[in-house]
Amino acid sequence: MKLKTCLITLSIAIIAFFNSCSNDYSDNVSNTLNSIILKADATGNIIGINQILTFTVEGNDGNDYTAQSQIYVNGSPLSGNTHQFSEIGDYSYYAVYEGLTSNTLEFSVVDDNYMTLSNTLGLRGQVITFNYYDVNGTDLTDQTTFYVNDNPISGNTFSTDTAGEYQIYAIYEGLQSDSQSFTIFIPRKKVALDDYTGTWCGWCPRVLTIVDLVEQQTDDVVVIAVHVNDEMEFPQYQQLFDHFNINSALPRLYKDRGENVSVLQESDIPAAVQAFVDAAGTEVSTSIAINTSLSGDNLNISVSLISEQHIPDTYKLVVYVYQNGLVYDQTNYYNNVEGSAWYQMGNPIPNFVHNHVLETSVTNLFGDNIAATPAYEIYTKTFNAVNLSQFAHTDNGNSYSTSRFGVIAYLVDENSNAINAQTVEAGESVGFE
Repeated sequence: MKLKTCLITLSIAIIAFFNSCSNDYSDNVSNTLNSIILKADATGNIIGINQILTFTVEGNDGNDYTAQSQIYVNGSPLSGNTHQFSEIGDYSYYAVYEGLTSNTLEFSVVDDNYMTLSNTLGLRGQVITFNYYDVNGTDLTDQTTFYVNDNPISGNTFSTDTAGEYQIYAIYEGLQSDSQSFTIFIPRKKVALDDYTGTWCGWCPRVLTIVDLVEQQTDDVVVIAVHVNDEMEFPQYQQLFDHFNINSALPRLYKDRGENVSVLQESDIPAAVQAFVDAAGTEVSTSIAINTSLSGDNLNISVSLISEQHIPDTYKLVVYVYQNGLVYDQTNYYNNVEGSAWYQMGNPIPNFVHNHVLETSVTNLFGDNIAATPAYEIYTKTFNAVNLSQFAHTDNGNSYSTSRFGVIAYLVDENSNAINAQTVEAGESVGFE
């Protein structure tokens, strides 16, 4: 195959946001096979009709399962792990091995010259490379002029500090290619809100007011509720208390894991809300993507990082699983306080719905070590599947459903302060943003 290639690792979480070559870092911690990834030797999702694609299947345990896997093209089984095209059009591929289904790779097959982009989503300052090929895969890049937003560029690379959507096309021997688009983005801060609470805590609705107000004003907040001495108690809460110097008097509210936000009385609520809203959505250098999938009760999780700056190995990745929609009475000392959001709601408030309830830590409680990662390169870590049924609550009329669960990821520094955070519902994925 004449086409210059670089191996693309297209995991579900990354494919929609970065089409990157093999400069990704991967740290798959699981020795148990619970997910597979399909890869192809192509530089993008466009390919000439005369070319051959070769596929490989890798497990999260680091082993090659290509020979034992069945690869499908447009829903039909493929013989072997290569495919030569006979018709133009769109082709979709996935692999199956012992009940595990891989990510899906999409390709458009053309019968004319075509252009490829190293990335369709890039960070500010990141170099995006363009190449131009004939239908046989012969590289015509050196004889081609590329235009970004109708302006010719020097060579075949482009970078900018200006966020936005850009159009790119190529001109070769007087003929213009089809236009493609790519996006440059600046990572935004998702502020972490940690609520230490309990159903017995009559003053804890004060923090729930803050959570409600913050979530009304911004989507860039990640909330976790650490329950103490109640039906939803997080077993390792005392370790969190010790690490963050929290005393047993609740409620306690923390911003970005390490900053204690004072909520001693209701008059503290506006300032606390503003502290989170001011931090939410600000420009940062690092972004987090989360890919999850459900196989029955088992939740598979993979987390990726990318940054405009070098990520040091002193940083850690923290991954938690939480649950929404748990119903338990909530003690309420504000029942007779006029003007409170909880006035005349009852004491206790019957059948109160508790969300963001921390159930388990997928990593070490305070984070797993990560490999030092250069700027603009992707670091990915895949974890053992989590059986969600072990966190079922069936008392007090509660019922179990995987739809109630979600995942939170924090990138934290050496002092456990959150650099950025991300969250997604179980079975869904969220990309870099």
